[in-house]
Amino acid sequence: MEAGEAIDNPDFKPLPVDVGKPELTHGEGPAVFSDSDAGAFYLLINEFALRGYQLFTTRDLASAEWTHIPSAQLPPGARHGSVIPISAHEHSTLLEFA
Repeated sequence: MEAGEAIDNPDFKPLPVDVGKPELTHGEGPAVFSDSDAGAFYLLINEFALRGYQLFTTRDLASAEWTHIPSAQLPPGARHGSVIPISAHEHSTLLEFA
């Protein structure tokens, strides 16, 4: 894969490969999202048929250096989800049902 400024600009740069290695055996469905308050970025990768979604973090997207957060957990069976921002009130309301 490559990334560039525009489809008609030939100045493309290769994107990193094997993000999540060696922590992951294999993965699919990567989703990147940011926490602008903390200045951090997060990456979810589904390690299908094994541990499910695994979470990684970085403060520098361009570095492609991601740190695995093995203690992070999603609900059992979570697959191909999306991340959406919620308010503090919405968060506390959701926790009432957990």
